[in-house]
Amino acid sequence: MAPSIEHSVSHSIPVALSSPARAVSNYLTSMSSRKTPDSPTHTPSTPERNLVRSLSSSSHSYLASPSPITAAHPRPTYISTPISPPKRKYDDLLGQPPATDMERCLQDALRSAIESGTHHKMLALNAQSIAALSDSYVSRVHGQLQAFEERRKKPKKRQRLNGDGFGKHLTGDAFMAAVDALEAETLAEEQAKLERTEVTRIYRERMDTYKEDAAKIRGENEKIKQRFQKKLDNWKGKREAARSNGFGFTDAQPKRPPMKKLPVKPVKKLILAELETAVGGSHGHDDEFDSSSSDDSEYESDSS
Repeated sequence: MAPSIEHSVSHSIPVALSSPARAVSNYLTSMSSRKTPDSPTHTPSTPERNLVRSLSSSSHSYLASPSPITAAHPRPTYISTPISPPKRKYDDLLGQPPATDMERCLQDALRSAIESGTHHKMLALNAQSIAALSDSYVSRVHGQLQAFEERRKKPKKRQRLNGDGFGKHLTGDAFMAAVDALEAETLAEEQAKLERTEVTRIYRERMDTYKEDAAKIRGENEKIKQRFQKKLDNWKGKREAARSNGFGFTDAQPKRPPMKKLPVKPVKKLILAELETAVGGSHGHDDEFDSSSSDDSEYESDSS
């Protein structure tokens, strides 16, 4: 089935656009039709505001929101339209020798139009092929995201030895293996809890030391800046006095001494690695300490 006239004329590819896609298409059309500004500006332009407004009122309003995307949000869909294969419609007409210059020009124009139409049809076919591959990729990623969110919602349940309601052979190999697994799981949870408590204690102690040392170094760096500024002002005064009296001034401009570096900020993940190295083995709790507490942001390196 060939694309409809409306779709072929309204858009560059023969597909029907959904409301979010139409908003983006209108935005790109508006951007391409207006002149490029002489200087960049941080104020949102009218097409950009219209784009955000259109997306906010569509089924994909989350794309215009800073909120995290979840698996419950609807995925943008690609609505494809069947594209007919290229056909040789005007071979008989183009095969006739032109009788006049006007007929020759018309044949050349027809050939150019056929080549242009074939080119755009191939572009549409390539776009649909890429869209099909992208849809397969997005579907798999969406499924993984949904499974991950479902796993996070489910609380971890402790294994119950008699949870299935069936009788157990208490001295059997299967039951003893289940007992050993339960004891190992309980021991691992207790060990992880102790590690988290110990890591938090060490982290707080090191953070207190870090804050004291960092404040001391910042104070010393501030004194270095003040002494340097005093020397620099004195040098500038001597230079201006020499120039005003018509004398040469050859004293070198003083250079600021190097600043003292702040100590390394403690990180929970590294502290956990130290504890695991001390006792041997890893318990797989690194993801719990991927970032330090929120009160660390004020302690950055002194770049001045």
